Amino acid sequence: MSSPFPLVELAKLSSLVYMKFEKSQAIHDRLRKYIEDLGYHDLQTYCNVGTDTQLMSVVKDNVQVLAFRGTEGIRSCRDFRTNFDIKLYPLGDGRLYLSGITKASQSIPVSWYRDTYRGEHDAVVYTGHSLGGVLASYAFYAHERHRYANPASCYTFGAFKDGGNDAPPSLVARHFNVSTPRDLVPSYPLGFGYAHQSTSISIDHEGDFISPPGFWGATFARLGGLLQGSRPVTAMVKSHGIKNYIKLLGDKRYE
Repeated sequence: MSSPFPLVELAKLSSLVYMKFEKSQAIHDRLRKYIEDLGYHDLQTYCNVGTDTQLMSVVKDNVQVLAFRGTEGIRSCRDFRTNFDIKLYPLGDGRLYLSGITKASQSIPVSWYRDTYRGEHDAVVYTGHSLGGVLASYAFYAHERHRYANPASCYTFGAFKDGGNDAPPSLVARHFNVSTPRDLVPSYPLGFGYAHQSTSISIDHEGDFISPPGFWGATFARLGGLLQGSRPVTAMVKSHGIKNYIKLLGDKRYE
């Protein structure tokens, strides 16, 4: 299916949600201005301090977009606790999800979603970067479980594996994870039983769509990226950053 907005636009929303809107009204007002500059309106935000989980909802062309914040740097202990709690956890639908993601996602009240949806939009899009992408994936699955009237899709950037390999094809066909072969994070967690419950979209270091390279192709691409320049760790971090995805995507839509 075609993305309702250019992928770079969804990546920008995934970047803007990193603004610490919960810290002050001034930051919240700046976020609102940036959102409006992109043509969106009706900004709503949520923050759970206990799990350090944040998201925002915006609307454009009668399509609602929910963007989830990713890991907030090395000092965010709660985010890293979520990232590394990778026990597979079964929910009521019989599918397996990452335990840390389940706990963080369930810290967002269902009432907040219900009040935000209101059933008046033509469609709902979930998006996020890295950890935010996995949270968006979980919210997308929950949307389907609750059978909200609005048709939904999910577009994530550099997200890691979100559970077991048991997603129905109808969901995989509307859930897309954009990654680059040089980004290490989408390969996490390693080990048997973990999978991306989504359709993979790969872009090379020039921003062109390519076929997913597979394990060895991705390994050589990452090695090549790390060997370029004198600071391989910095290169690895930059490959994963949302700014890198914004730069590579341009104005592309996925058809």
